[in-house]
Amino acid sequence: MNIFNEGKEQNIAQALNTKDKRVALQQKIFAKYPDQTLVDVNLNITGPIKKQSLLREAV
Repeated sequence: MNIFNEGKEQNIAQALNTKDKRVALQQKIFAKYPDQTLVDVNLNITGPIKKQSLLREAV
């Protein structure tokens, strides 16, 4: 079983849009809680499939 053969493919524009949304959310959180620490966990997934059921379990 190769988890990277199943799931929804994502092109580079979609991946960059997701990153931009994450950065905007982080900035919003920093503005609201300037004295707090934000912990953000990201997975660098190779290939076009970025969303898959087993990957969702990792986070």
